[in-house]
Amino acid sequence: MPEIIPAIMPKTFDDLQYAVEDIVGVTAFVQIDIMDGNFVTGKTWPYGDEEFFQTFVTEENTLPEWQSIQYELDMMVSDPMSAVHDWVSCGIARVIMHTDAIVDLEKTVNEFNKLYRIVDNPAGVELVIAVPFDGSADIIEKVKNDIDGVQVMGISPVGVQGSSFKDGTVDTVKAFSEAYSTLPISVDGGVKKEHIVELTKAGATRLVMGSAIFDSDNPRAEIKLLRDSV
Repeated sequence: MPEIIPAIMPKTFDDLQYAVEDIVGVTAFVQIDIMDGNFVTGKTWPYGDEEFFQTFVTEENTLPEWQSIQYELDMMVSDPMSAVHDWVSCGIARVIMHTDAIVDLEKTVNEFNKLYRIVDNPAGVELVIAVPFDGSADIIEKVKNDIDGVQVMGISPVGVQGSSFKDGTVDTVKAFSEAYSTLPISVDGGVKKEHIVELTKAGATRLVMGSAIFDSDNPRAEIKLLRDSV
């Protein structure tokens, strides 16, 4: 059964805190979508609130419910390696970087791994590579043994929560799953209840869902319903 991961696109820290409070206790992982206004048109917290964000970097403050929930960070930013260090200091467990934001994938993966990803060590930060809904499986061939998963984006352009699920996403998931059977495959963007069975059959092991969860009257109950639908 695939893991359901709630995705939060916070405009402010309060947005993040309130959303996490709505789902604590029913999920092990939460995805924070961060956008710098350059890689994508939108901008999210902590951009524009950098001084307050530094209190999390220095551990004066902590991410909401950090003892109960692990965080993965979807880095929709133009230069992910320049931003990742501060987030790792905040206690992020998993980082997602987009191929469209990376000039040299091999170099970036190697640099990240030397700094943060300690293989087979729980202290290491996982690295997942995000690819477009129509991306070729060959794109990660040279780094397949040096990453912890793939995230197939189900929308285009990325960074717009509530966008429609793109045709071709399921085929891309299947292609990656067949080529890299041991890698976890996430799907993020436009995923609704009606897509779950098809994506699971195609090989998806994680389904990242934002509006499908948080637009409901009871996000905690909605997560349980989505799991039951598999």
